[in-house]
Amino acid sequence: MHQPGDRPVVPMKGQPATAKPSAANPQPTPQLATSRPITQSSQVVSQQPPSTRRFVARLKSRARRNPSFAAFAIIAVLAVVLGTASLFGGEVAVPEVGESEASPTPETASLTPTTIGSGSQATNPPNKPNGEFDVEATALSSVVSIDIFSDDELCSGGTGSAVLDGNYVITNLHVVEDTPEYDCYVDEIVVRYLERVDDSPVDGFTGEVVVTDQAADLAVLRLSRFTSNSKVLTPVAVSSIASVNDDLFIVGFPSIGGDSVTFSRGIVSGFIQEDGVRWIKTDAQISGGNSGGPAFNSKGELVGVPTRASASASNKVVDCRIVEDTNGDGRVNDRDACVPIGGSFTLLSPASAVQRLLDRVNP
Repeated sequence: MHQPGDRPVVPMKGQPATAKPSAANPQPTPQLATSRPITQSSQVVSQQPPSTRRFVARLKSRARRNPSFAAFAIIAVLAVVLGTASLFGGEVAVPEVGESEASPTPETASLTPTTIGSGSQATNPPNKPNGEFDVEATALSSVVSIDIFSDDELCSGGTGSAVLDGNYVITNLHVVEDTPEYDCYVDEIVVRYLERVDDSPVDGFTGEVVVTDQAADLAVLRLSRFTSNSKVLTPVAVSSIASVNDDLFIVGFPSIGGDSVTFSRGIVSGFIQEDGVRWIKTDAQISGGNSGGPAFNSKGELVGVPTRASASASNKVVDCRIVEDTNGDGRVNDRDACVPIGGSFTLLSPASAVQRLLDRVNP
């Protein structure tokens, strides 16, 4: 994140993170309600021929007089029904207790609509069995760490999200541009993906900046694979709909979060208009290294990109202190990114600006 106005951009080292891609979570099985079973069964009997109705009546009468016969009759009827079904339809699937009477076939379950966005091939984000957005699964498939190398040394970095066909990444412009005040000149952009959430990310790609938006501080990278074994990334869904008090899920590699991916939560706290951009304010805890990463809504759609630390009217960053060697030079000084301690807000580049930038890309 960097500070608004004319304050210098603070480069943030992208910390590695990992998580093993999990199989797609199964969709919840729909529960089918059975309405008026007694009425339905009586209708079935009434439609039977007279001879059958008489036979059924005799069975009922005998069953009332002899309970043992009733049990035998029930078993016999079930055997006939199952035997007939096996002759005409093969094996009969008997649902277990509590299981739905009908489940979607694999063909039906796999039909998921594509997301909005010109040229976007993102599919609906993965959900947990209870229907909630699975932020961990999304991070494993779509969120990357970005490291900037200058003279073969790591000098800064941030976070990004796969977009379009999965061969592109959206991030902050200040993450992937030269930063003279920190002696960080971009020689190589290395993009790493997750295999596990509790481990460092894996080298997978190099990145090349193809389009930028200075006002919204955004950039799109085109990826080139290190090897044919590099992971295929899943593009995120993009939505420009955000309202005050909406839940936000932040994923990234903050400099104070260690080498693994870090998750945090907050809400949409408000908006601010500046330079033609309607920035999103959030109370989520975000620090250097989160820059360029995703802020998801409760549906798993990207609605913002963590970009700026909040500041006072005098352009002084609020409650943000230098507490760690974030650039890896062995010293803690004013060349390191400050870390928000709490009690402040962060600004997100809006998804509307993200979408405008993606519309300029020619995959």
